[in-house]
Amino acid sequence: MRLFSGSMPDVSPDGKRLVYVATDKKHCLHMVWLETMRDVCLTSPVSVRDPRWSPCGKYVTFTSSHAGRHQVFVLTVDESVDVDDAPVMRRITDEPYGAMYPVFSHDSEWIYYNLPFRHRNLMRVHSRGIGESETVAETRSDWYSYATEHPEGDGIVFSGVRSRRLFYIDSPGARLQTLLSMPITADPILYPRWVRGSDTIIFSGQLERESTPQIYFVDITDLEPWRVTDPREGIRWRSPSVVIPGEYNNAE
Repeated sequence: MRLFSGSMPDVSPDGKRLVYVATDKKHCLHMVWLETMRDVCLTSPVSVRDPRWSPCGKYVTFTSSHAGRHQVFVLTVDESVDVDDAPVMRRITDEPYGAMYPVFSHDSEWIYYNLPFRHRNLMRVHSRGIGESETVAETRSDWYSYATEHPEGDGIVFSGVRSRRLFYIDSPGARLQTLLSMPITADPILYPRWVRGSDTIIFSGQLERESTPQIYFVDITDLEPWRVTDPREGIRWRSPSVVIPGEYNNAE
């Protein structure tokens, strides 16, 4: 079912709202109430990328070129906010070369993001913009992107664009562990996300030399990925997101 014209969707933790980038409206950030399909614009018509919800459901982080180069912003969107008024938005990074791919930590206290181009480190900053940014993982001729923290804080997963690998570290600055690797001719692993209440990750990739990226799940306890989309349909599956109400049941 086609819901709207846009990209980079992310579903709120309670499954009631969805944020996306409206590609036909100057790449503004939009929010949809899924029960009523009410659709509102949250930002001015300035390029926005990669919106992601906080686990507490009160905030959305994204990057915007509002300040020149793309920097990380946080927008307050809890249920008490009247989005017909201007939501509270604050910039929390000031990187000289910009910032990419922001995502909240499991407790909504930190935001992980990436430095672009030759710097390419995986970083984190306090979600309220307090203090200095910290390096989480340093690049070694790779480009780290799309970080995701375990729902209980038990480690961080992120992808290596150049190496075509999915990495894991148990804490910032720890030794990198490789979870999965793909053929060098395939697209990189994209948008890994922990499934809440589990040790399972959903991601987009080409593990079996499919012609287009497909959606996979993998449990980090056995590292045996399984595909949930059909490559024969010829669809490029990107940016998967899941909502699991109640307790996660692996059999489902």
